[in-house]
Amino acid sequence: KGKLFQCTGFGDCRMVFTRSEHLARHARKHTGEKPFKCVVDGCTRMFSRFDNMVQHTQTH
Repeated sequence: KGKLFQCTGFGDCRMVFTRSEHLARHARKHTGEKPFKCVVDGCTRMFSRFDNMVQHTQTH
């Protein structure tokens, strides 16, 4: 069986993931980190997920 990655250190959250990158993505919900900035000049929107930023840029 594959390794499991569990969310810890954020209150009662104990979500489990099969990939470490999915846990890292989930942890940004708790930390509020938004490392992905919209690439369109003048837009200040920030996102916790790259795919959400890409989807947003298509609205410009």
